[in-house]
This record gives sequence, C-alpha cells and structure tokens, in this order.
Amino acid sequence: PKAVGLVHGGRILTYSTWDDSFVRPEVVSGEWQKVVYGFNLLYKRYWRRAEKIYPLAITLNAEKWIFYPITKDVAYFICVHSAFNEYGIREQLARLKVYFENKIGRHGVRRIFSEPAETLDDLGEKIKELFG
Repeated sequence: PKAVGLVHGGRILTYSTWDDSFVRPEVVSGEWQKVVYGFNLLYKRYWRRAEKIYPLAITLNAEKWIFYPITKDVAYFICVHSAFNEYGIREQLARLKVYFENKIGRHGVRRIFSEPAETLDDLGEKIKELFG
C-alpha cells in the first residue's frame, strides 16, 4: 500500500507507508481531490441508505483507493496500485478494520486525530505484517 488513513466527519488522517509518517493526503496523491469527490458521491448514494455497508473502490490512473467502513461515522482507506484486486486482499482488509476498531475503542476517534503518532505508533508494523 502507498497510504492508509481514516475519514471522520470531513477530517482526514493519512499515513504514508513510503515515508513512514503522517502527511496531508495531497502529498500522497495529486488525484486526492478527485478521489474525495468520487467518495462523497458514492458515500451519499450507497452508504447512507444501505443497512449493510460494503467497501467502496475508486480507481484513478495508476491508483486504487479502497474505503472500508469501520462504524457509521468512521471509515478507513487504503491506496494501492490500480492493478491490485481488492477481493484478493479481503482478509487483510478485514484484519486492518479490526486493528482500527481496537484503536478507536482504546483511544477514541478524537484522540487519534489529535495525536496520530502516539495512538497509531504501530501502524507501519501492522501494514508490513498484513501486506508484506
């Protein structure tokens, strides 16, 4: 993965796996504004009305952004190469969801967004464990 992050109430937290640090999403991808626009369209159409919420995948040029719901208000995203098949990594995506659920349960969403380096200090190791 190129990046992993959280979305909550219009706030975005992005972890760059290449830099091993938390950065603005625009630093990870120049296509970020288009990704957010596409996510907002799909989110309003599919996630608000559905009882079961499934992951959303948006592909732009060489990047695929997969948005995976954690709760009704919080989702995480992962950026991979566009040729990557999200169905082939279902188990890893589910395990990453459990990781974020545990962190949110332990620290709370507000603290994670205000202190990402302290609350998600093992995120890089978790990404390496899941995706090699």
